[in-house]
Formats: sequence, C-alpha cells, structure tokens
Amino acid sequence: MADKNIMDQLYKYETTDELIEKMERANEEVVKKRIQDPKPVKETPESLAIKNALPVGAFIKEYEVVDYLLDLMLEEKRLYTLTAPTGTGKTAVALRIAESISLGAPFGAVKTKQAGVLILAGENPNDVRVRLMAMCEMNPDLKDAPIRVVKGSFNLLQCKKLIQDHLEKFPDTKLIIIDTLQAFFAGDDFNDNAQMKKFASACRGFADLGVAVLVCAHPSKNPSKETNVPFGGGSIVNEIDGNLSLWKNDDGTIELFWCKKFRGGFQPVQIELVRATASAAVNSHGIASETVVANIIDADREEKIVKEAFANQLKVLRFYFKNKDALISKSNIARALGWLDNQQRPELTKLNRSLERLLKEGLLTQNSTGIFINKHGKELLNMYGHQ
Repeated sequence: MADKNIMDQLYKYETTDELIEKMERANEEVVKKRIQDPKPVKETPESLAIKNALPVGAFIKEYEVVDYLLDLMLEEKRLYTLTAPTGTGKTAVALRIAESISLGAPFGAVKTKQAGVLILAGENPNDVRVRLMAMCEMNPDLKDAPIRVVKGSFNLLQCKKLIQDHLEKFPDTKLIIIDTLQAFFAGDDFNDNAQMKKFASACRGFADLGVAVLVCAHPSKNPSKETNVPFGGGSIVNEIDGNLSLWKNDDGTIELFWCKKFRGGFQPVQIELVRATASAAVNSHGIASETVVANIIDADREEKIVKEAFANQLKVLRFYFKNKDALISKSNIARALGWLDNQQRPELTKLNRSLERLLKEGLLTQNSTGIFINKHGKELLNMYGHQ
C-alpha cells in the first residue's frame, strides 16, 4: 500500500488517466523503497556455511596438525571404541593406556604424548579401584599421575557442560575413557539406531572439546575376530572414528588391533593379562584381593611365552602317556602337574589352553569316554625324549 501522503495526492486528479498514471508512479516508489531497504534475512548454519565457502588454497591452509596421544592409534578430537568380549581385558587394557599416557611412557613400542586422563568408571568402579591399587604397587609413580576417576554411571547426554567445566579446571586432560558403553547408555534399546545415535553424538560432543574419547564396549552377539564391533545399532559404528579391538589368541595372549573402521593405522599390539595382588585391598578374612592387569608383550617376552606354551603342552602329553585313565578330572591333572595359584587352587585356564591346542593339532583324541594320547602325540614325545 502507498504511503498516506501519496494517497492524499491521488485524489487531486480528476481524470482517470491522470489517476492511473499517478498510481503507477506511487507503486514504483513503494517497490523501489522495499528494494533499497529490504527486511533482514535470518542466517542459518547452512546459509553461513555456503556463504563462507573457501577457495582450495584458503581451505588447505586451515589444516590442523594431527596430535596423537598414542602414535597412530589415539588422536585428539577423535571418538573411538575399545571392543572386546567379556574376559578379554577391556578395562585392564584401558587402564594400561591411561597409565602410559598420564606418565608419558611408551605403550610397548608405541610412543605417547603425556597428558591427563579422565576415567568414567560406570560399570564396576570398585573393580577399577582394585586394579589401580595393584598397578600402583607395580609402579608407584602412578599414584601421582594426572588420572582422575568419576565413579558411577549417569546420563551422558546431559553432561557436556560438566565435562567442559572439568576440562577448564584440568586443562592437561586430553583423554576421556568411558567404561562402558553399556553402563552409560541412557536408552532402553541398544538396537535402536536413533537412541544409539544420541549416545554416540554425546560422546562426539566431548571429543569436539579437544580430547580423545575412548568408549569401552561389549561386542555384538556371536562376534568373531573379523566382526568384533560394538554391541548396538549401526549408528555407533557410523559415528566413531575408529574401533580398537581386543581378541584372545590360542595361547591366551590378547591382540589389540583395529576392526572394521579406523582413521589411521597401526601395527597390532600383543598383550598379556597377568594376575596381580592389591595388598591394601583385603577382604573380611584378611586376604589380599587378586585382580588382572595388562602387560605389553615385547619380543623377549613373546619368545618366552611360545617356549612356555610348548613346554606345557609336552607336560600334558607326558601325563596322558603315563596315565591311561582318560576320565581323570582336570583339577587332578592340574594338581599333578603342579599348576596351582597363590591360594593353591588348580589353574584350569592354563590346563585348558594346552588341551585345546593339543586337540586342535591332533596330538590328543577326545571321544565320549574321555581324552587319550594318540600315535601323533606319542611320536612328538619320542622326538623330544619325553617318553
């Protein structure tokens, strides 16, 4: 509509032609005014992004140097999972990573950048406590390392501001370990992609604050070494930058490698889970707590493990050669071989490992009546003078 003063002037003209001409001029003035003084347009993230498009030269100048906490393995500002079946050492390995980074010590042959670590111990805080107690006995320097632990699980979707406040208070913190995905997941269906995406996006939000985030996770159902990915919908795999994987070898050692998705690349790391005692953590009977910690296997230790495994297999073969009773219990076999732990309990894991290998290689035979040494096993014993 024309301004009021313009409309007042229109009625001074008596002829139709003059009136039409005046109205056309008035409309032209209104349109011209609107063009010269348009209403402000609200910018959106999309419009700003397109408006700020960069030439290639300017774009590549914005490259940020990659800063690894673990060389070629854990990069700042990235989101990772550490996936492993129960009993394969997720927490033990995560704590060993925390120790190496917090002290600036090598993770085996892998170089580290010294930094603070925040551990969210949601699945079993007391287990984490006992493991750290044992690790501190093994390495007293760990007591003063910049590792901080939050106990208990809660809704991570509401914690970005709290995490940001923590990072401002402790700016040396560059790694957040979440133990575990299952403990902190706030939804009611792990296979719901929308719910899992919200969880993954919350973890990604922590990484956007400038830290590496490592989420310990149980695997999907019936995993294999080649399919050892986090339990839950595909949204978690799509959101992460890398999936670190743990898998148990035939000799009982653990291999740390990447599975399905990774930004970067590193050589597999061999790890040994060993018993450790936390002497300060005693039970009501005054007995110190035992736990399991992760040690990196170097070349010398790897050679020793191979020799020990072979020697143990020969001991088992010799036992079955001398004892024809195929139904003897595993506990009695372990006792006969002297394989007992600190509390004089039979080390069945050690025995089972040797049995599995001997059966797999066809040196022992198993049927409905028990386990027997066969001709191939006898030949091997004879070859090494063990008969």
